[in-house]
Amino acid sequence: MEGQNLSKSWLYVLIIILAGYFIIRLFNQAKLIWTFPFDYANDYSSHLAELFFLKSCGFHNLCEYWYNGFILFKSYVPGWFFFTFPLYEVLGDVKVATYVSLILMFVLCLVGLYLIGRKFNFSIYEVLTWFLILFVNPISIGNFVRLGRVTELFGWVIFFFMAYLIFHYRNKEIDWKFFFSFTPLYALLLISHLNVMVMAQFFVLSLFLVRFHLKDWVMILSSIICGFLLASFWVIPYIIDLASNTTLDYALGWWLLDFSSAHLLANIASILVSLFLVFAFLFYWKQTKFDRKELLFYSPILVFNFLVLFRLSPFLPVIKHLYPDPLMFFFLIFAVFFFLRIKLKTYFGFIRKSLPYVLIGIAILFVIVSAMYTPWFVDHSESDEEVLSLLEEVDGIFLMGPSLYGSFSRAFYSYAPIYNHLSTAEGWVQMYVTDEYLGMLDLVDEGFKGDRCEDVVEGLEYLNVTNVIGYDYYCDFMLECGLEEVETLEYTCLYKFNP
Repeated sequence: MEGQNLSKSWLYVLIIILAGYFIIRLFNQAKLIWTFPFDYANDYSSHLAELFFLKSCGFHNLCEYWYNGFILFKSYVPGWFFFTFPLYEVLGDVKVATYVSLILMFVLCLVGLYLIGRKFNFSIYEVLTWFLILFVNPISIGNFVRLGRVTELFGWVIFFFMAYLIFHYRNKEIDWKFFFSFTPLYALLLISHLNVMVMAQFFVLSLFLVRFHLKDWVMILSSIICGFLLASFWVIPYIIDLASNTTLDYALGWWLLDFSSAHLLANIASILVSLFLVFAFLFYWKQTKFDRKELLFYSPILVFNFLVLFRLSPFLPVIKHLYPDPLMFFFLIFAVFFFLRIKLKTYFGFIRKSLPYVLIGIAILFVIVSAMYTPWFVDHSESDEEVLSLLEEVDGIFLMGPSLYGSFSRAFYSYAPIYNHLSTAEGWVQMYVTDEYLGMLDLVDEGFKGDRCEDVVEGLEYLNVTNVIGYDYYCDFMLECGLEEVETLEYTCLYKFNP
């Protein structure tokens, strides 16, 4: 099947706009190599710390840096960390290893899309267009480049190579090559990102529907089972632990039902992406003369899309836990895929003539929206530097008071173990601890904000805290609560707690 053969000159313009902005964002984010991120738009710090923990504590071992001790990766996927750990060993710095890993994953995503595109005679320009629309839209720039959702990005790397195998074998007998290729990819996806793993099952189902032979089904099921067994070292303990942690409390599908200002733009974006998928498929399917096998093969994706479009997914088990952004990304993969397979010469001249301008307009809109609303890398503030100096004087387990000046307390909880070898009563990945423990953390936070010394003291004692770093007003408040002043700077202070 041929691509749509858009004029290369138009694709050049689109590619230059999006690729240019992509490179600018990657260069800006390269500050990560020498600057530890402390701002709120920041998942990087969590992953930097857990990569360090993998080396210093070991997989599934007790790690005492957070929460008075926790089992590393008991409640969080380890795939990206295994992938990046060799880079960390070679490069010797978690920040450098993470940035190099980010670039490498983008390259692997492009390779995966190229392999898929080659099966459908996509030109290199169309593959680049596919890649850039997926990864240089405002949501992807925000998630993957700026926030640092590297575990999800690694999940998409695995998915693209799995998708290539599914496309390759949709009209071919399932053989042992499939088994030995698909099995390790399935295992990797299981330990890499649970949202991507769940959505990938809809495309795996597509292969079941078109390979309607017992032998093929046995081979596919065998690959899935063996993939599960390969990943069982993490999956089985994770499943066993689900009953005792808070993972299942996070049913984020409810955002599809919330059209308030907080989720309005996300809902509009999800509706537009879902409609784009529907119309792109209909135009493509019409071009195939309504081939029933094409409809059958893509039906799981379309049904899943309709469940989200008509807001039914929040009421269904498993998929009600899916995050909004991975959902939109998944549908966008197939929407752009169908769009690139449409032969425009079969449609009205107006569509053919206007489409290049529409694409260029979308590219420009992507850049403007992202540049305006996606924060750029934030350098350390004076208060950040003060906290770093206070960490040098911490003795024991510390906690941060309510955060001010735009800095993120959890980022310091990541920095301190790596560079000061300090432990904290809090951390990231709240599923690691019990509701009672989280309640005590909330008690301390609300005690600070409500000027209730008794709550602060009770919580600090329960959490085994010996040092508290605070900001401005809270420094005087800690003195009133009986904590011992260690040092007070212009914006911050360090107090010692002796229960």
